[in-house]
Amino acid sequence: MMLSQIRGMSKIPWLLSESELRECRKCHEDKPVDGGFRVRTLPSGKLWLSTTCRDCELAANRAWHQENKRDRSAWRAEHSDKVKKYNKVAYSKMTDEQKKLISRRSTLAKYGLTPEDYQVMFDMQDGKCSVCQRTPEGNGVSRHNLVVDHDHDTGQVRALLCDFCNRGLGIFRDDPDLLMHAADYLLTYREDRVV
Repeated sequence: MMLSQIRGMSKIPWLLSESELRECRKCHEDKPVDGGFRVRTLPSGKLWLSTTCRDCELAANRAWHQENKRDRSAWRAEHSDKVKKYNKVAYSKMTDEQKKLISRRSTLAKYGLTPEDYQVMFDMQDGKCSVCQRTPEGNGVSRHNLVVDHDHDTGQVRALLCDFCNRGLGIFRDDPDLLMHAADYLLTYREDRVV
């Protein structure tokens, strides 16, 4: 939050002006007050300018989370009811757009992809299914996204497919021989119809 955006900042005489520099107590670098340091609201309602710059705070937070990862996981497992309740309340306060984004990111994360990785793959395939070469809207499927196809044995991502083709490969258990036999079967009956 920028200092100029906080109501009542002019009433706090001890606060430095936005253009001034302040020394961080951890890295001892002089950084601009505005944008370089967090402004916090104390429980009493008074505003307080942090003595540690944002970069140092971020580094300390990351280090703490890395060191306490196991402890946090154990706490979450032990208090799973509290975690579920909290997540349920937090999720209920989200907009539909936020819910879609979280769902999309967690789905892509299963395959080690980010939304940006997905977009690169989508653009490389010109927005078409890698098997049937149709766009998701053009094949009668209600979904507007291509799905991530992956090898179930290795977990390696292969390409983006429409829902029909992805399900079809799954039904044929990703077995090329089985798919070839199915294709031969269909071609046999197609030739009989033509004769």
